[in-house]
Amino acid sequence: MITIDPGKFTHSNLKLSDYVDEINYIKLSSDVIFGSIYNVELSNEFVFVGTDQGLLVFDYSGDYIKKIGGIGNGPSEYNNSIDFTTDNQTKRIYLRDFPYIKIFSFEGEYMGSIKTEGGHIKTIYREGNLFLIPLVAASRQKIPHLWTVIDLNGNVLFEKENTEIHFEGEGFNYRGNYAYRNSDFVGYWNHYSDTIYRISDRNNLPHFVWSKGSYRLTTEKNIIERDANCIRMHTVFETKNILYIYYKKDTKSYICIYDKVNGLFLNEEMGSSIKAGIHNDIDGGIPFLPQYLASINQDDYFIESVYPEEVTEQGSAGELKDISPDDNQVLVLTKLKK
Repeated sequence: MITIDPGKFTHSNLKLSDYVDEINYIKLSSDVIFGSIYNVELSNEFVFVGTDQGLLVFDYSGDYIKKIGGIGNGPSEYNNSIDFTTDNQTKRIYLRDFPYIKIFSFEGEYMGSIKTEGGHIKTIYREGNLFLIPLVAASRQKIPHLWTVIDLNGNVLFEKENTEIHFEGEGFNYRGNYAYRNSDFVGYWNHYSDTIYRISDRNNLPHFVWSKGSYRLTTEKNIIERDANCIRMHTVFETKNILYIYYKKDTKSYICIYDKVNGLFLNEEMGSSIKAGIHNDIDGGIPFLPQYLASINQDDYFIESVYPEEVTEQGSAGELKDISPDDNQVLVLTKLKK
């Protein structure tokens, strides 16, 4: 198990080329105009984008293919497409529409549903099972389980009991991605646990642990006051070579990357520029701030959705130079080094 100690973080000017083999830009077609992107998944053929207009499918040129299902309360409809996950082997999509998980084919055919209990905010598919991740926040004072694993018939295979996180009053709700799937495993974290896990349907493996210290966010600090001196994580991803953490402390934002090769935690404060992120020294494009992690054929990708104004105000590379402020968002795909 590897200890994360912020006191031993090394200041660094992070460069994208240290972690990424290639970068591609997908200018999403404006055939369907949307405002927000909630989630992105990749397959060999398609790019699945959860938006405020539903779950939309594009190809890698950014051309619009179709909408999966529709917004509504019917059997093949859903209230939103904030949370979904894909199985590239069987070409199935699992979309949360509480209390159900709706199942669609990649072609858009409705395949049925799985009823769930307890409520969750994130769903991850891996090896024939679904990982259900609940919100861990003061608004949910009772959190019986940190995660639940079910099979595709809805049978519970494993539940991680919550024995350490309890809220006793109103407080602040910090959000984060909580769980992620790379080409090898599913990872889990939350703001109040000291452990980052690798999880499966049978067990959990503590892989990283935060050192003790006053920087740790606790439920007591969260209730008493919004402690700006605490680290508030927003995004955590682990891949073959790195652990990526995007966090805030005081009023500033930081990116920390643990390099598994040299064993260093490299840390950089994000400046006050309009677009924060890792310096793009590959093609001179805008700084890159990973939002999503996806895998295809054992390759891991970091993905960011970029608003047109971010591109036009700071400039970018290649085809992004011609983007209009009225266009849909652009996806930036970076293929990580193995």
